[in-house]
Amino acid sequence: MKYAILLVLDKASQTKIGKVREHLANNGVAQKAFKLNHITITVFDADDESKVVEVSRKFANEQSSFTTTLSSVSAFFTEKNVVFYAPIVTNELKAVHERYLNKMTKNFYNMERYWRIEKWVPHCTLADGITDSEMLKAFEILKQNNILPLDVVVDGLCVMQIDSKPYKRVAEFELNGKVSL
Repeated sequence: MKYAILLVLDKASQTKIGKVREHLANNGVAQKAFKLNHITITVFDADDESKVVEVSRKFANEQSSFTTTLSSVSAFFTEKNVVFYAPIVTNELKAVHERYLNKMTKNFYNMERYWRIEKWVPHCTLADGITDSEMLKAFEILKQNNILPLDVVVDGLCVMQIDSKPYKRVAEFELNGKVSL
């Protein structure tokens, strides 16, 4: 099975980013992205779902909530165009990513290359699977309705099984030591 591990943003950030995504959809930018606003730590294969959940639970219990700042709009220009908010890549954000990868690499396999330590581009997806013209429209809309920089709290971890759509939420955990802005 294929899994994604998500750093989940706090409720206030969910609402603010959700409104941006809704505005994009109302203006012709398709919304195929998963609706939970997050930053993906990794995507990988695993045979034992209970082990994925166990490793993720332990990680969440050890990891404190933290703040980060979404500071820019960017894109992946691929066959599945993606527009996203990019966080400032702080030492703390990199350390969280690396700590999870160090825990999971002993138990899981086939980590997708985009989420490896030396290749990771953290992002909060606004729209994916969009056409080139929708991508241009998205940038126009986001410029006119700029909410950046946006300080967000990362306060949760979600395990998603992503072999087919709709994706299946396997487990969700609060991070230890919730913080607020």
